[in-house]
Amino acid sequence: MSTMEKRLNYLIVALGATLFCTILYVEYAYKPGTFHRKVAKQRIFIAKFKNRQFNYSIEEQKPGLCDGIDILILILSAPNKFDQRNAIRDTWLYEHDTPSSFLVRFLIGQPDNRSVELRIQKEQRQHKDIVRYNFTETYDLLPVKVHAAFSFFKTYCPQAKYLLKTDDDTVVDLDRLFHHSKSMYDKYYGLNKERFFCNVHYKKRPFRNKGSRYYVSKEVYPEPIYPDFCQGCSYMVTREAVGPVLSAVSSVNYIKLEDVLYSGIVRSKKNVSLVHSRTFGYSSIKATNKLQCGMNGVPLPTGLFGIPAKSMQSVYKELKNISCRADGGTTKKG
Repeated sequence: MSTMEKRLNYLIVALGATLFCTILYVEYAYKPGTFHRKVAKQRIFIAKFKNRQFNYSIEEQKPGLCDGIDILILILSAPNKFDQRNAIRDTWLYEHDTPSSFLVRFLIGQPDNRSVELRIQKEQRQHKDIVRYNFTETYDLLPVKVHAAFSFFKTYCPQAKYLLKTDDDTVVDLDRLFHHSKSMYDKYYGLNKERFFCNVHYKKRPFRNKGSRYYVSKEVYPEPIYPDFCQGCSYMVTREAVGPVLSAVSSVNYIKLEDVLYSGIVRSKKNVSLVHSRTFGYSSIKATNKLQCGMNGVPLPTGLFGIPAKSMQSVYKELKNISCRADGGTTKKG
């Protein structure tokens, strides 16, 4: 073989290798963690606080995703919580009478190992109810996930009236949510469109003990009392409130307490209204017994949090079985 032929063969091999690597680069994008995964087309977002900045991406969605949708429900779920997600699907998510004006999606970040990632991909293909965002999942980074939830709502569901942000250990009665959105939330919405609806925490003080999970330093938040804020397990926010909240993020320091951060500190910067609602904020059926009923004899309790997968079926049944007493309180049927 001549020198020219050898050079030609080397060139062909080199070009082939380059083409192969280019194809791999197009097909696979690097993700934070220890592996590569095939990804859909992404849209980039920036969460820029005074003291920190986070760049992340969300999978692009098909046009018209939220056509005819009034309430988008985003369930924040950890990558490895397969049992929780399946328990939700088997109970309150896909009941035959789920309101058609609701859209429910699980929001999941980046796992730290390949086996979990492959299971999520399979789950995503099977159920088509998962939204992926490209960022590492830790407790301290939960505010990035909520920023992603707000960004998703603003970008892909701008015509929906409300966003319900909730967690994967929560049980929700969607029929009851539909009723209260029409009989209660819409009335407030008609008076002022920039609102959070939730179980409100009033005049709470920051934890200054460094050993606390909820520790916040004076350097990051110097005030002695937080603005009133939502209990983080579930809260409703209007479409008109999401934009101002996202725009005000750059004016505050990042703290890891997402409920305090968004529904308290950031919200107060834009004077977004906070409405105390007794529909959410309960960890047990017993906690709902002293509540008054809502309008038209419909119980107020709409969601319960802190429910493990194995108990979700029974707790959901109990929640559905709450009824109104003659004196206006609530009781369990049977």
